[in-house]
Amino acid sequence: MRKLSESIADGIKADIQSGMATRRIAFKYHVSQSTVSRIGRTLPPTTLRPKSGRPSKISLTTRRHIVRQVTNGILDNAVEVQRYLKDEMKIDITATRVRQILRQEDLTAEHKKKKPKLTAEHIKKRMEFVRRYEHWTIEDWKKVLWTDETKINRYGSDGTRWVWKNNKVGMQARLVEETLKFGGGSLMMWGCMTWEGTGFISHIEAGLDAKLYIEILEECVPLTQEYYGIDPADMIFQQDNDPKHTSRLAREFFEEQGYRLLFWPPNSPDLNPIEHLWAYLKRKLAQFERPPGGINALWLRIQEVWNEIPSSVVQNLIESMPRRIQAVKRAKGGHTKY
Repeated sequence: MRKLSESIADGIKADIQSGMATRRIAFKYHVSQSTVSRIGRTLPPTTLRPKSGRPSKISLTTRRHIVRQVTNGILDNAVEVQRYLKDEMKIDITATRVRQILRQEDLTAEHKKKKPKLTAEHIKKRMEFVRRYEHWTIEDWKKVLWTDETKINRYGSDGTRWVWKNNKVGMQARLVEETLKFGGGSLMMWGCMTWEGTGFISHIEAGLDAKLYIEILEECVPLTQEYYGIDPADMIFQQDNDPKHTSRLAREFFEEQGYRLLFWPPNSPDLNPIEHLWAYLKRKLAQFERPPGGINALWLRIQEVWNEIPSSVVQNLIESMPRRIQAVKRAKGGHTKY
């Protein structure tokens, strides 16, 4: 092995400290890459090490531009970024490489969350809700009776369920979610919750119209008030803006009963904590090993699980109201994480 002159060795050290790639340094001085690496190991640990491999096609400026395009919502995913780089900047890299770059820039990929469409009018109403209630305390929110309807499937759910598996193992029963050729049936239910806990519920056996809605309220609300010792004069009734809830019959019922209504903005399930109570109920129902034998069996199971929901679950949800309101305020009436 020929001995390097002092001037060449110093030049190699200077280029290493400048960050030049090992391959370029070796070519420049007509030495092997291992020689460059050996000289590099004699330098202090804080010295900028030469980069190995092919120089990146993506400059620091381009990286920053990509991040801005993604965070500003102009580009959504790696494939869109790849196409943009190829068409607009004449840089041809794979989508896999784009994902690596985005991860290196502290970006993560996730599924887009489905949220109701918000118009300018919806956003205006959501900000009105913020102005009305942003100064409410937990004591104020304790007075609200939260109500809603939901659908419960007898067999499985409407969404995708995920499971981790060992790729060396073939098909197993735990990897399969069985379905029925003609579905499995489902039921609609109405429910309510108070600070004290879950209220009375009703199985909606036929389509819900304004008349049936009033019948449910006439039965379930007084029973809930009596069970928890709620003074109707202190109660504030919450419901969304479903046409059945805002019908003439409903308005007349609330006036006759003297119920105070909570102002509610349209398309705002993220503001309603009972939505998370439905999710809690469905998770508990999914924990049964076998699906119920029929709709009647499903309803019995729902009642059993509903009555066992701890009051602490409901209270934690109601205590989130100030945070929900602040989230809408920060979003200027737009979507929130809830």
